[in-house]
Amino acid sequence: MNFSSKLINDEFNRLVDYTQDYFDGISKLLHIKPSVVIFGASKAKDEDFYYKLSYNIAAELVNKNFGIITGGGPGLMEAANRGAAENFGSSAGVNMAGDFPASKYLDRDKDIRFKYFTFRKICMTKIALGYVIMPGGFGTLDELFTVLAQRRIYNTKKVPVILVGTVYWSGLINWLTKVQHEFGYVDAKDIESFIVTDNPKEIGEIFYNYYRDKMPDLNF
Repeated sequence: MNFSSKLINDEFNRLVDYTQDYFDGISKLLHIKPSVVIFGASKAKDEDFYYKLSYNIAAELVNKNFGIITGGGPGLMEAANRGAAENFGSSAGVNMAGDFPASKYLDRDKDIRFKYFTFRKICMTKIALGYVIMPGGFGTLDELFTVLAQRRIYNTKKVPVILVGTVYWSGLINWLTKVQHEFGYVDAKDIESFIVTDNPKEIGEIFYNYYRDKMPDLNF
């Protein structure tokens, strides 16, 4: 086999692998209860303020009959899954193969693993009813800007996007409004496309009011 043939064969096998990863993941996610995705830091401890807040937000959402999906890891992801599980809601994790061990707060059939990070993000954003972005590091920032960029570039569905941590996100929001907007690189409507609040009940009401008429089968 010459070099060109080998390259074509390798790329074909890689494409098959990509396709399999995508379809395996999305087929499992499509069987999950309609859910809100909660992103957040993996390094938070269970005594942290935002751990308790993530728990309370998830509890409020499942009490409104939404399921919860996280990255399936520790920290604020665990807090959200715990808040869902301990309040008898659907609790799913979407993680990378070989990454964090499965959280004990995930439903047994809802520890979903991807081989490729890109498809993990694509599938999570495809099925999400909306997003709650807790404080976090580079991974959380990547997830936040993936969501905002998809809304802007592809004009995807305008589901609720909520940033939790008015103090934590204040520097980023100031940069977006004062620097990016003044340079003309970000439109005002893009900055207005997300909500900032630390109130679990308000977050529950935002999702409830948004979907009450759109998805009556959720039995609100």
